[in-house]
Amino acid sequence: MAQTYTRQSTFADGDTITAALFNDEYNQLVNAFAYSSSSASSTGHRHDGTAGQGGNIHTIGDLDFLNKIVVDSTNNRWGFYVEVSSSAVEQIRLQDGALLPVTDSDVDLGTSSLYFKNAYIDSITTTGNVSVGGNLDVTGTIDFSDSAITNVGSIQLDSIAGDADSNTSITFSGSDVITIAAGGDNQVTFTNGAIVPSTDNDIDLGTSSIEFKDAYFDGTVTTDALVADTADINGGTIDGAIIGGSSAAAITGTAITGTSFVIGSADISEAELETIDGVTAGTVAASKAVVVDSNKDIASFRNITLTGELDAGSLDVSGDVDVDGTLETDALSINGTAVTSTAAELNILDGVTSTAAELNILDGVTSTAAELNILDGVTATAAEINALDGITSTVAELNILDGVTANAADINLIDGITNGTVIASKAIITDANKDITGGRNITISGELDAATLDISGDADIDGTLEADAITIGGVTLAETISDTVGAMVTSNTETGVTVTYDDSDNTLDFVIGTLNQDTTGLAATATALATARTIHGVSFDGTANIDLSEVIQDTVGAMVSSNTETNITVTYQDSDGTLDFAFSGSADTTGNAATATALETARTIHGVSFDGTANIDLTEVVQDTVGAMFSSNTESGITVAYEDSDGTIDLTVGTLNQNTTGSAATLTTARTIGGVSFDGSANITPTTFTAATFSGDVNVDSGVLFVDVSENRIGVNQTSPDVSLDLGANTDSIHVPVGTTAQRPGSPAAGYFRYNSTTGGFEGYTDEWGAIAGGGGGTAPVIDTMTGDGSDTTLSLSATPTNENATFVTLDGVLQHKDTYSVSGTTLTFSTAPPTGVKVECITLTTTSISTATTVQDADGDTKIQVEESSDEDKIRFDIAGTEEMVMDASGIIINDGSNDRDFRVESNGNQGMLFVDGGNDRVGVGTSSPSSPLHVSSTLSSDTQSTPETVLKLSATFSSTSSDGAAGSGSRLEFEIPDDETNPITGSAIAGLKENGDDSNAASALAFYISQNDTTLDEAMRIDSNGGVIIGETTAFVNGSNNAGTGSLHVANNNLTVAHLKRSGSNGGIVSFYRGGISSAVGSISVTTSSTAYNTSSDYRLKENVTYEFDALSRVAQLKPARFNFIVEKDETVDGFLAHEVSDIVPEAITGEKDGEEMQSIDQSKLVPLLTKAIQEQQTQIEALQAEINTLKGE
Repeated sequence: MAQTYTRQSTFADGDTITAALFNDEYNQLVNAFAYSSSSASSTGHRHDGTAGQGGNIHTIGDLDFLNKIVVDSTNNRWGFYVEVSSSAVEQIRLQDGALLPVTDSDVDLGTSSLYFKNAYIDSITTTGNVSVGGNLDVTGTIDFSDSAITNVGSIQLDSIAGDADSNTSITFSGSDVITIAAGGDNQVTFTNGAIVPSTDNDIDLGTSSIEFKDAYFDGTVTTDALVADTADINGGTIDGAIIGGSSAAAITGTAITGTSFVIGSADISEAELETIDGVTAGTVAASKAVVVDSNKDIASFRNITLTGELDAGSLDVSGDVDVDGTLETDALSINGTAVTSTAAELNILDGVTSTAAELNILDGVTSTAAELNILDGVTATAAEINALDGITSTVAELNILDGVTANAADINLIDGITNGTVIASKAIITDANKDITGGRNITISGELDAATLDISGDADIDGTLEADAITIGGVTLAETISDTVGAMVTSNTETGVTVTYDDSDNTLDFVIGTLNQDTTGLAATATALATARTIHGVSFDGTANIDLSEVIQDTVGAMVSSNTETNITVTYQDSDGTLDFAFSGSADTTGNAATATALETARTIHGVSFDGTANIDLTEVVQDTVGAMFSSNTESGITVAYEDSDGTIDLTVGTLNQNTTGSAATLTTARTIGGVSFDGSANITPTTFTAATFSGDVNVDSGVLFVDVSENRIGVNQTSPDVSLDLGANTDSIHVPVGTTAQRPGSPAAGYFRYNSTTGGFEGYTDEWGAIAGGGGGTAPVIDTMTGDGSDTTLSLSATPTNENATFVTLDGVLQHKDTYSVSGTTLTFSTAPPTGVKVECITLTTTSISTATTVQDADGDTKIQVEESSDEDKIRFDIAGTEEMVMDASGIIINDGSNDRDFRVESNGNQGMLFVDGGNDRVGVGTSSPSSPLHVSSTLSSDTQSTPETVLKLSATFSSTSSDGAAGSGSRLEFEIPDDETNPITGSAIAGLKENGDDSNAASALAFYISQNDTTLDEAMRIDSNGGVIIGETTAFVNGSNNAGTGSLHVANNNLTVAHLKRSGSNGGIVSFYRGGISSAVGSISVTTSSTAYNTSSDYRLKENVTYEFDALSRVAQLKPARFNFIVEKDETVDGFLAHEVSDIVPEAITGEKDGEEMQSIDQSKLVPLLTKAIQEQQTQIEALQAEINTLKGE
């Protein structure tokens, strides 16, 4: 006969699938489809197309084949079909080397709520987005195909490749090193505390056309060469550097150190430069260069020694002139009197002690007389003095020339210099603070060594910039890079990937959400894989189909063969790809095999073979057995013959040897009939039967007692009993067993019934004894139900209660008060129709004497309902296990009046703890059966995607009268009382929802907060008005003619104390930040330190454009009209200030509002500071110019 296949198991998400389950499935498939030579009743076929085994099975599906699996032999693939709109639609195909959807972007793997557990895939290519909800662990590489990544929590990667050949990449190594490569070569390495180029003297920071803005170094900058437009070195050193090179250079600073300087062709030593230090023009100082003053005069020489010639337009000597040689002059005057003497007359000089060598210093001098006037005390040679030809320097300036070999052009570099100021084509002398300003470019071929380098402009470094640390805009380079990268990834909007930049530790957290993208479809143009992959060990590159039959067989064979099982051996036959299962040993086979279709070993039942594949008939063996029972016995006077042919037994009584003729007067041995002795001598009337066996119905006295054996029924005065015991038309009663509680049967069974004299009522037994109506003559309660529809107010009762007190009515299990309904006859009428879907139940207590029935109780009387425990108390009491749990009277319902540890629960159709009173912990829960506070309200929201809150707790209030709209300030309030030092609580605080106006058609609401300051009354302390404004200290803000604070605004008022206290605990920093809509960064802030407060407004250069430093400030300041005045509300206080509208045309950015507008104008006087600063600078320039003119006029 045909076999059937039964699925062995079902799997749930996350279950572990073991080999045993596959073995069971395999056995069932073998039984269903393959012929079994071990069972004669098996007629299955292998359906492999061979002779006698049936054709190939090409389709497996449900009854209508709308859901099916089809073998497509033409295309060598499997097709999986699912019913769609009453049609079988192919969804997935399994073919050589591919599992693919039929329709592009149509089939999902899993759902948003049901995920596959793990997926192991050599590579994934998708044109859509990838969303990962948890961690994404990739051991190979990920190619994002220029797609961006967003919404990433964290990504742990070995490297990031920027293009297909990995020439551009970022590599993260285990040694806390980040390496950035470009063009196939490593460029920069980030390590702890250092940014290092991969190759020395190979990596640039910026280019000649694109430069970094500023560079800040706390440590030492070591560079082979430094080329900068300007360089500011504070306290550092430049060692061996060439400044200027082939072009002019200027150096400003507090100190320049070195052993020598080369300026042009002049090599000036430190000692020579010392001669310039502290020089005063026109005054000769010891060991200092001599520089003439503005009149080309010089004074205070001591001695001048000339080895050559002194050539001057005039020579004015206030003292003596000592000429050792010849004094030759065209004219000579003494004390203003011209000497007209001839040479002979000049012989009067005879006796002059000057040597010829001393006078020879004037030989060859070409200077004018005025120029030679500077030579007083000069010891230079004629050649040295010849350098002065054409010099315009002062004596003080020329004092630096001692030992200098420079020519006039070189010396002119010193002419007109200002200490500390760089002048074009002039020497540089530091000021009194050793500072230099005004330089333009400095070129150093060697090293610039300085304590600090401050460059206000750009720094262009063609070589290597090495620093212990780099800051940009006050932020370290590492932090800047981290912030920049963080901004790059967090500012992008991507799908499925979230990137969060953690500024505290400079890490990027990538979170890949759920992979919702569609991964269906084929690569339309791919003909082969770039790298051949293995599919279950078989190489596959996409150029040809592969067959996995052998590897799947080997895998399954290894799965079952390698396991160690008990009592079963599995052998995998690799030659034909089959599994051989062998059972050995003993196993527990108790119980029923729910899905077995045959026994492995056929058993005999009373000698008949049975393997479970078909029913068996035991009639013959039973007949043979019974026949043997009769035939084998030896009886006297009777012969028993078993006829096997027709299964009958023939009984033959033998010849009776006694004399049976005539009649016997009596029996030799008397017998008893029904307990009465009978020997045949007289009739008897049996009255009782001690033991009797009857066959067929028994009818005593024409139906007084009738036993219907065919229906197993007994009738009393009833010959056709309808039930097990039918008393017919009797109108009296039945006398049931009566006894005390102690006299109950020792081993009762369900269905026992008796009258308990201890409790005074009938009782029955199911799994325990329980009371049955009857004490006092009552009957069982009657229960009637209905389902509310929102409109029907009546319930038809099947019994007539005497009044409402004889009923218990519940709505969805909640007991209803008697004043919510009324009873008239068999109709119960509600004052309000039960809501739609609510289950209504009425229990009617009926009794023949309800006025005297006072108790409904259990068998032992400790669980009961009492009506009027004492005379005329008009109460109903409910006792459970001897404890009174609830009392009902006209004043209400009291539950657990004895303060016992009792919980009270009201269930809804979906929540067991809709209302829960935790008696042990003095807590009440609404929506929860585990309250964690005195009142705990819990709710399950309808959706986790809902973007608006749902109401969990609502406080509502209405007016008792609807004649008016209600006054402003009315509403509902939630009050909080606080404990005092005694036993009674005192007034503490409250929250109220109230009306802002008295107009119902346009009612506005507010949320008010109240605080008590005297333990008795509540005063409003704060309010959130209908516009979302917050008002603290007053009930109305009265801003711009309105009683509201304004949309989203804050209004704080206080009579005598500080209005607000803002405290920042810990470090110095901001306590308030100000933002404007549409702008992500703060536009202002208030920050504090331990000793001061700063009021800040945004001023970052990155927020500004069109910056100019040239504008007219002084004339605008002159237009301002400072005034003294008092405010109208402060008549006694005069202040200095401005009228806002008078400033608006001059400094409009300082003014808010329009003149005579809806809002009062205000002025931000801090906006005047830049204008005033510029005006002061302009005035200072004018002052300095005037001072210079004054000095000139005064001859200073």
